[in-house]
Amino acid sequence: MEEVFIKRSQQKKKTSPLNYKERLFILSLTRVAYYEYDTERMKRGGKKGSIDLERIKCVEEVKPEDSGPIDRQFPFQIVHDEGPLYVFAKTEDVRRQWITELGNRIRFNAELLQKYHPCFWMEGEWTCCQQSAKAAPGCCLVHIANSFPGAGTSRRKSRKPLPPTPQEQAAMPVSASVSRKVVVALYDYDIMNPDDLPLRKDQEYVVLEQGDHNWWRARDPQGREGFIPSNYVVETRDQLEHCQWYNKEITRSKAEQLLKQEHVRLSELCINHSQ
Repeated sequence: MEEVFIKRSQQKKKTSPLNYKERLFILSLTRVAYYEYDTERMKRGGKKGSIDLERIKCVEEVKPEDSGPIDRQFPFQIVHDEGPLYVFAKTEDVRRQWITELGNRIRFNAELLQKYHPCFWMEGEWTCCQQSAKAAPGCCLVHIANSFPGAGTSRRKSRKPLPPTPQEQAAMPVSASVSRKVVVALYDYDIMNPDDLPLRKDQEYVVLEQGDHNWWRARDPQGREGFIPSNYVVETRDQLEHCQWYNKEITRSKAEQLLKQEHVRLSELCINHSQ
């Protein structure tokens, strides 16, 4: 597939300028690439970038800008591991065609999103939910994941899975039926959708399902169930991770070296003070 879209700059830094340029997009079997494009000669120029299909996590519409120009009324986003790529189609039909095709191509990707941001990232925040972290969890459920034949079959499990047959249940070890992962909340999380579960820092939760990489279904101590962002919790066996002084990236030898250096520094301060 080939199409000329208007591409918005990706603003990888908060101070990055915001601009819009026409690019020729080409969708192949393995990636979507975009090139410079001479509209007068209708000729492709140099390659400006590409995204491997396996890196794409979500393809969704975006609400158009308030009072935006006529040629930017049909935006959509290609969300990958480095953030969203915003493009503007010339018609609704073209936008829907590309969203559908990309959705079919990525439906078996390992890390598809269940939630996304329906509005643009602008000036250091999401205009839909005002979160200031670009990697913040989405605030709207992805609604196209189940609109394609076979889409989403490798993703989130059914809310109500089939019960095991009597033979399967008899063969199941007792520990397998009661074993649950217990996690501790690293941060507070206020719900953004009715099926979410709020988190309170340092409180324990039981994980019930991990069908999606980013959103787990869990139960709180009061028995309420819902979905929680997986990056907001840590397993109780790793409780050190939610201590502010803990750094899992440092080796023991490096930690000992830093402690010795600090001991020497404090000793020198004490000597200087006594003098």
